Amino acid sequence: RVAIEELFGDARTGDARPIDLREALTLATEKVLESDDPTAVLGSSMILLVTGASLASDVAQLEVMAHRIAVGGVPMSVVSVGRGETLEHIDRLVAAGQGNRRILDTARAAEAVIDRELYAASRAVARALRLRIRLAPDIQLIDVLGSARLAEPDAQRVREAEQSIDQRLARNLGIAADRGEDEDGIQIVIPNFYAGDSHVVLLDVIAPGPGPIADIRVRYKDVVHSRNAVAEASLSIGDERRTAGPLERNVLENLVAWELSRQLRDAGRTLAAGDVVGARGLIAALRSDISDLRNRIAGWSNEAGLSRDQAVLDEYAIALNAQTLSDPAQRRNLADSLNYAAFRKTQPKF
Repeated sequence: RVAIEELFGDARTGDARPIDLREALTLATEKVLESDDPTAVLGSSMILLVTGASLASDVAQLEVMAHRIAVGGVPMSVVSVGRGETLEHIDRLVAAGQGNRRILDTARAAEAVIDRELYAASRAVARALRLRIRLAPDIQLIDVLGSARLAEPDAQRVREAEQSIDQRLARNLGIAADRGEDEDGIQIVIPNFYAGDSHVVLLDVIAPGPGPIADIRVRYKDVVHSRNAVAEASLSIGDERRTAGPLERNVLENLVAWELSRQLRDAGRTLAAGDVVGARGLIAALRSDISDLRNRIAGWSNEAGLSRDQAVLDEYAIALNAQTLSDPAQRRNLADSLNYAAFRKTQPKF
């Protein structure tokens, strides 16, 4: 309270005046940048935004601010304690701010959430990952699932973010700056990679027959050994008949999770629009698909994740037939639940 009065209040009366989020973020940024040491380890200074309100009206301006802060060397992370409708806006801010998105769903989890964020810098094993996927000439790309091609202003912002990390690590760790022009192929930039992380990128492609599919290269700043590093791999399909192994099963599991998330989100939006019958139909189709997969894929009849998915969908089917859905507030609550379930399906579990 004393700090708030000093920052925003009237020194004579001690009364704090109302401020908006953009003003608060601007002031916080000024204070942090004043004390930030550009030679210190990246992540030793940060902005942490904790919000339980919708950011819809401010997200465009906040996104610009988050990018400017991050390029200045201070990442911005967001802790959400609000409704699921803000998550897409939070993701935009986190991407622009090169930070982390945390979800606080119970008061008891608060300390652990803040601890993870405060110690995140010490868990970074690599920064400024540039994933380059170059498809073979006769391979047709249909989609990078869940992604979209960036327009030039957004692409330029990604370049600036990558170069800011490149230059900061050159200053404080002596890792030679090596980022500049774009490369050919599909490019994805990941600002931070923490110990124990995994990132899934699903490509939908058409191959006319056996042969090369793609060459993959990852360039990254290895902060453990203070060096630039490169990892490379290639993928091809032979003309012999193949039996699905662990790699293929992993791809299928991730595809099922992504599709389940997408359709749960569709059901939530349909219900939020007041179409209860439509939401019931989407959940019924999902239940049928999951049941079919469990019956057709060897070893999946008792797969724990799919069993949980089936149980969750059964509960949603019951809820969507409840008499209480005549109440608009109950429909909103159930729509929020569907949206949140969709979001959590593709997130790491802590």
